[in-house]
Amino acid sequence: MIHQLHEPTSIQEWLASNVDVTDTLLVSDVFEYRELSNGTKVLIFVGPVTVEHMENASPVDLIYATSPNEDRIIILSPAQDHRLGLFGYSNQLERLILFLNILESIEY
Repeated sequence: MIHQLHEPTSIQEWLASNVDVTDTLLVSDVFEYRELSNGTKVLIFVGPVTVEHMENASPVDLIYATSPNEDRIIILSPAQDHRLGLFGYSNQLERLILFLNILESIEY
């Protein structure tokens, strides 16, 4: 899923405003930050989700990314990878690597 932003917003700011409504995810190392070679900034879910967040907020997706100029947010959820096993991507690590390679190949 890709969301166009009205103004540039860092991936951390967007996550804090739209997903981390309990202010617990970013401070408890639930996500790992990476910047890919094409400038895409990525937050990867490494878990676990805090109890406070589970009780008060929506589910967390696998990857949140922003374009280099921070005008788009890209969200990849676990639901989007349910058929990848048919193509040889049988575990979560293989799927994560595939998603990161796809994000890194995007030309903005």
